[in-house]
Amino acid sequence: MLMQGQAQPDEVTRILARARSALDDFRAETQAIAAQHEQMAAWYAEHGDQAAARLERRTATVQQQLLAELDAAFDAMEAAVYAALELDP
Repeated sequence: MLMQGQAQPDEVTRILARARSALDDFRAETQAIAAQHEQMAAWYAEHGDQAAARLERRTATVQQQLLAELDAAFDAMEAAVYAALELDP
């Protein structure tokens, strides 16, 4: 039940869609950054700097983990909003 001043379901759906779009843009950028770290890791490994290669691989892994956590958090928030509004996702 919506109270006066609360967002209407259509508005909430539009807001979530915009947030999802921003998250998708962020995901693409983060994946590109992680790929760059992987490329640098390969370059360092080829040039004999194993410590730098490990650091670059670790950085890429952290980027991917943070992205996965953000995705999971957004999915949970989105599900909670839809459940609270009694809407289908």
